[in-house]
Amino acid sequence: MRHNDCKSRIMEAAEILFSQKGFNAVSIREISSEAGVNISMINYYFKSKENLLRSILDQALLLFTELAEELGHFNEMPEAQMRHYITFVTAVLFENTTLVYILIQEFSIASKLRFSIKRSLYRLREILFENFSHVIDNGISKNVFSSDVDKQLLFHSYLGLACMILLENGKASLGKNSNSKIEKTSLIRIRLENFTAKLILNNVVGDKAMHNE
Repeated sequence: MRHNDCKSRIMEAAEILFSQKGFNAVSIREISSEAGVNISMINYYFKSKENLLRSILDQALLLFTELAEELGHFNEMPEAQMRHYITFVTAVLFENTTLVYILIQEFSIASKLRFSIKRSLYRLREILFENFSHVIDNGISKNVFSSDVDKQLLFHSYLGLACMILLENGKASLGKNSNSKIEKTSLIRIRLENFTAKLILNNVVGDKAMHNE
C-alpha cells in the first residue's frame, strides 16, 4: 500500500466515524479497523487522534481558502460575486457532508477538544464569514448593496439553512446509493443555491432600493 493511499484511508475512515459518533466517542482502534490498517500506521502518520482531526480540518481550510481567489474573478460584479460565493460554499458543503456533521457536533456540544483544534474549527467559520463580508463590502463600495445590512444575520441564516437541509437530506437517504438519491441531492442543492441567493440579494439590493426612494 502506498503511503499517500494509507494516509488518505485513515483520514477518510476517521472523518466518517467522527461524524457518526463524535470525536470523543471514537477510539484509535475503531479508526484502524474502519481504514483496514494497523494502529501503528495511525501513530506513524498522525501521532494522536487530535492530530488526525486537525489534519482533516486543515484539509477543509484549504478548500475554503481557495474561495477568496475564486471571488477575485468577480470583483467588478457584486451580485455575480455573491451568487458564486453561494454556489461554491454550497457545493463544498454537499460534497463534504461528513465534515459538516463533525462541525455541527463539535460546535453544539460541550466538547473537550484541545484549544488548538477548537481554533481550527472556529477558523473554518471565520474564513466563510470573511469572504461573505468581503462580497457585501464590495457591493457597498460600488453603491450596489445597501450599507444598512446585517452581515452576521444574513450569513448565519444561509449557513444554518444549508446545514439543516444537509442533515435532513442525510437522514432521508441513509443507506441508499442509487442514481435517484444522487439526482435528488443535486436538485436539493440547486434549489438551495437559488433560494438563498434570492433571499440574500433581495435583502442587500432591496434595502438599497428602498433607501433610494
